[in-house]
Amino acid sequence: MKGAGSLILVIVGAGTLTYLFSGSPSSSPGQSGNAAAATPAPVTDIQRPIAGDAPNTAHPASTTDSASTDNGPVRKWTYRDQSDELRGITWHFATLESDNTLNFSFPYGESTGSIVLRRHGKSVDVMLQMTGGQFVCNSFNDDTVTVKFDNGPIRHFGCAESADGDTKTIFLMRTSRFIKGLKGSSRVRIEVDFFQAGLQQLTFNTTGLKW
Repeated sequence: MKGAGSLILVIVGAGTLTYLFSGSPSSSPGQSGNAAAATPAPVTDIQRPIAGDAPNTAHPASTTDSASTDNGPVRKWTYRDQSDELRGITWHFATLESDNTLNFSFPYGESTGSIVLRRHGKSVDVMLQMTGGQFVCNSFNDDTVTVKFDNGPIRHFGCAESADGDTKTIFLMRTSRFIKGLKGSSRVRIEVDFFQAGLQQLTFNTTGLKW
């Protein structure tokens, strides 16, 4: 019969039969006579939408413009603008990373601090931010941070927690006085209290602020 396979009977030794079958007219279950059709691979590289950062909770991202010296990189101020289309305003940011890092216990490890200035119109904020660790600062307890500009006297600035509960960000009070100190100094040292780490100091090279 056309298309039928061929059956070959082979006798090997006593009482042993071996059947060889070839040229099957149909394929085995789940396969076709030709190569099996490729199943499209599932799409797995769909990116999640990135939400815009709100003006009162954003962590301004900035690239560090630094010059290399024998004592390590010298941090410089970086600037950027952020538009708030809902309110029709533009926030202006100036950011300066700390010259030193702080080491916290797991899961934070080595962390860098930043001074962040934020302004639109007459509204000005001064923030301290960390890449790790948790600030201990509560405006209801009249908590303060200790600040020294160059070799000047030690000053105390009130601080407040972030409205969104971010423990890596605090806001400083008396912003105009603090910014005046930044513009008139070349270095500032800030001492802040951290959860389970106590008082720690951050140093910043404040030269060249344009604000």
